[in-house]
Amino acid sequence: MIGGQLPWLGRHLARRIGRRLAGGGHQAQALPAPELVGTSEKLDCPPALYDPDTLSRVISCGFNGTLAEEVAKLEQTSFETRPMALYDLGPAAVMGHGVESRATSVWMGPRSAVSTLTRPVEAFDTLYLANSIQGLQYFGHWLRDDCAAFEHLVSLGDVRSLRRPAWPDCAGYEAIFGQNWREVDNAIAERLVLQRELGFNTDKARRIEALRARLRAALEAPNAGRVVYLKRGDMGAGRNPANEDAVTSALMDAGVVVVTPERGIAETLSTLLDAAIIVTMEGSQAAHGVFALRPGGAMLILQPPRRFYNPHHEWTRLLGMHYATVIGEDLGGGRDFTIKPNEIIAMVERLSAHS
Repeated sequence: MIGGQLPWLGRHLARRIGRRLAGGGHQAQALPAPELVGTSEKLDCPPALYDPDTLSRVISCGFNGTLAEEVAKLEQTSFETRPMALYDLGPAAVMGHGVESRATSVWMGPRSAVSTLTRPVEAFDTLYLANSIQGLQYFGHWLRDDCAAFEHLVSLGDVRSLRRPAWPDCAGYEAIFGQNWREVDNAIAERLVLQRELGFNTDKARRIEALRARLRAALEAPNAGRVVYLKRGDMGAGRNPANEDAVTSALMDAGVVVVTPERGIAETLSTLLDAAIIVTMEGSQAAHGVFALRPGGAMLILQPPRRFYNPHHEWTRLLGMHYATVIGEDLGGGRDFTIKPNEIIAMVERLSAHS
């Protein structure tokens, strides 16, 4: 049966390559109606902590959001959950970071079909792809969203991944979580299923808690109950404050443990594990806190004034944790900004009364 799909794969591969060579770009097409895993519900949540007087420092928000939207998110006391959606494409092919069926073309990421021409084609009866579009571009989405989705998909059948960026921490998490992210370049399947679960729901929380438990079974927690500052590190130099040395020194003087991601994922996670509060810059490295914070713990996100963005509030409230943010001050001339150490320490004290 699968062998009969090979001519069809060739026609679609030729169509994709021809479109790219002609400069046609990516054409978004509608997915079929999804199968929803669970139902929506309304959950209560604590609002975030922040200083309203510092909102005037915000110059722009992440991903073209607005300040009003971000403030509304911070102040919510309840939210609607969204269930996982599974999209059954029927017979379909994977080529690079694109998926082709008879009815639709789905662009998943920047890797083109042309780059995989010399790679073999794998064949499946039913194939589940664990990736989201965002999870192929941002490590934080892979860790928080796709790893949680993997937990559900692996109970359904054969799960594979498109080829991901060379993020150094993936292998460590896969080993701790017991997940086998087998990557494919080209594939054909009698039935191919995509997942979308960027939203939040109670079953996703359950799956994340299962992954959190595996992390605790694998590592010791020498800093349990303490405050830990997770630096963004050299890989995130474009979002580090200009006064980072002063911030680090002040936090260490206040008894805060400091760790940088470059020390390796096992040491980073062990340092963070079961911390009462994790302080870090807005960015993908904050996703470590979703798994490392102790139950009922708190996340304090430091905000560049040109990228005010609070997705981790949504994660912490899903897991019964707390969230706060401190906004930096712009220095002009581009990305340069500072963070006031005394404001960080004051917010840590406020969080300590809640977490």
